[in-house]
Amino acid sequence: MIIIQQIRQYLNEGKILYCTVAVLSMANLAFYLLVLGPKKEESNNFKNEFSLLKKESVQLRRANEKKRVQLKHIEQFRSDAGLFIDKLPPQGKLTKLIQDIHKLARKERLIIKSASYSQAKGTGGDILSNSISFPLTGTYRQIRKFIYNIEKMDYPISIDDLSISKSWGKNVSLSIKLSCYFQAGIS
Repeated sequence: MIIIQQIRQYLNEGKILYCTVAVLSMANLAFYLLVLGPKKEESNNFKNEFSLLKKESVQLRRANEKKRVQLKHIEQFRSDAGLFIDKLPPQGKLTKLIQDIHKLARKERLIIKSASYSQAKGTGGDILSNSISFPLTGTYRQIRKFIYNIEKMDYPISIDDLSISKSWGKNVSLSIKLSCYFQAGIS
């Protein structure tokens, strides 16, 4: 009410500029309070919701990237495993492997008098594992060269157990367990 009276007084005094500024200020204030005030809260809600969606989007992108990398690693593993299995000798080469081990022993003037064999299939069924255990007696130098030659063989072999003990004279006794791997079902 007071504002309206002041506007009338300014108009009567010929101060139109002041009246115009006062009217525009009041109109601006009314517009802000009536129109923009409620929209500001709505705008803040949209801004907060947009911010949350943006964070969620970043998290989803990161999770997708992580899964993409994991899938890439799984595919690489499958490819590598397939290559590994393809390079394994066929199951029918076990007899040749045993003959080659005997040749290596004879080359170092060692004799394998007895051996025990066992066979196990891998969990996927594609790989066959054969264990061969046997004792040897000879000089330390002969045994060392034999083990070295076993490790150099073209077969995928692992030495699972190895024990050397003093025997008689300069001789030592070797007890060795080897595992060799083949493609299951291929002769």
